[in-house]
Amino acid sequence: MELILMTAVAGLIVACVAMRRWQRRAEVAQASAEAALCASESHLRQAQRMEAMGRLAGGISHDFNNLLTAMLGFTELLLQDESLSAGARHDVEQIHRSATSAVALTRQLLAFSRKQLLNPTTLDLNSVATDFSAMLRRVVGEDVMLRTTVPGEAAYVIADRGQLEQVLMNLAVNARDAMRGGGRLDLVIQTSAEEVTLEMRDSGCGVPAEHLLHIFEPFFTTKGVGAGTGLGLATVYGIVKQSGGTIQVESPAGRGTCFRIALPRAAPPRVDKPLAGTAVAPARGCETVLVVEDEPAVHTLIRFALERHGYTVLIAENGRAALDIIGRQAPAIDLVLSDVVLPEMSGTEILSVVGGLQPNLPVMLMSGHSAQTCRTMQDLPDGVTFIQKPFTPASLATSVRQTLDRCRPAALVTT
Repeated sequence: MELILMTAVAGLIVACVAMRRWQRRAEVAQASAEAALCASESHLRQAQRMEAMGRLAGGISHDFNNLLTAMLGFTELLLQDESLSAGARHDVEQIHRSATSAVALTRQLLAFSRKQLLNPTTLDLNSVATDFSAMLRRVVGEDVMLRTTVPGEAAYVIADRGQLEQVLMNLAVNARDAMRGGGRLDLVIQTSAEEVTLEMRDSGCGVPAEHLLHIFEPFFTTKGVGAGTGLGLATVYGIVKQSGGTIQVESPAGRGTCFRIALPRAAPPRVDKPLAGTAVAPARGCETVLVVEDEPAVHTLIRFALERHGYTVLIAENGRAALDIIGRQAPAIDLVLSDVVLPEMSGTEILSVVGGLQPNLPVMLMSGHSAQTCRTMQDLPDGVTFIQKPFTPASLATSVRQTLDRCRPAALVTT
């Protein structure tokens, strides 16, 4: 009897222990699930915050580009005035240079908001690095010594300039955060027969070996709460891969970090030489252009610029006014130049209505956002040109002339 009782008690104890173990496992599993849920919610909040910041940055860049369009345009028109005194010309040139520098800042806002049009071209990586060094110096601060080293020969690659600048920006920010007490940052470009390499080396604290495997993962960060999003290097990785390149990272203990990017080397861009005795035709015309733009400074600039080149210009500050003018003026209007972001009716909506009313009427869209506001350039119908703000009067007149020439029979082309 005692043996049976002892066996029963022992079995009960074993069962209790087993139940406790299973309970602990369940608690651990629940805690892990809750932690994973919290992490997912945190990542979602980070993504939403980044999306909100991106929209804000894109909106700011749009407004800045409207202002810069007017600043660059009017200063360019002033500089064409031969009666301008030497002192006044110097002042206007300073304003023009400052506005030109501000364009680079709006490009960075567009890159951050990921609204920069992906437009790969053949470019010299040496020029990108040297031109962008001033921006990087402001990013890393005075206590970090930045040195840029480029080869004696051109380093041609096929990539989007704005996205390459974003790569440099993100790597520089990452290096700055690793050198809180100051240090040195080397940007080195090298060429070989098959590829162009870009190295960004810092003298910071380095990255622990266990973190290197995850360094390009979205939301992975070793920084404190609020100090990093974990998206900077993930963005770099995506841009490099999208550009057909590779990226590697090395971080020996206590000896800083080195990011090495390799891109396929491209042939030099082709430069067509003009035929002897030929001159570039002025971007002039006698056609009528309907400008749809709600910013008075911008549409005033466009009117001045195009009228100086011989065009007749009509102004509408919203889509409904534009359609009313088209209804009254047709077929006298030869081209519609519309902003994308407008009150009441967007530029793309105007494009759709105009296409139904007059399918052969050329349309140009302009915006302080990039062409991705209109999805992609490839999505635009035939005969529609996109021009990015800020633009100069000369580039606008050239684009208008090219659009009209492309959409008109040769016999009607004005030179």
